[in-house]
Amino acid sequence: MPICRNWRQSGLTGKGVRVGVIDSGISAATLDIPMSRIDKGRNLSDAYGIAASTIVDGQGHGTFVSGIIGASKGNGISIAGVAPEVTLVSVKTLSREAEAIRACVDDFNCTVINMSMGGPSDRKDL
Repeated sequence: MPICRNWRQSGLTGKGVRVGVIDSGISAATLDIPMSRIDKGRNLSDAYGIAASTIVDGQGHGTFVSGIIGASKGNGISIAGVAPEVTLVSVKTLSREAEAIRACVDDFNCTVINMSMGGPSDRKDL
């Protein structure tokens, strides 16, 4: 099977794909993604003082990453994501990554997981 060199012409939109976004949350109010394509997932972090909320992004990084992945295209707002029809699953954590991966796979049936984390010190789990 030939590799698709130009994904925009391939017809690949992410439709039917569930992407687990393990990050700081997803703020739907500021994101160019319809709520119908955001699964609130799970909150595994209380680092932001919003222990009950999985969707609220207290830092902004998870929202930024989610937009790159799945922002709508052709509506004149912001950017177009690489997979504008994907369903995003917010799994919010900064310290329980292994548990977050298990949740994405076992509980939310994600076929793709995005983790873009780092920090000023080495951590064995990362």
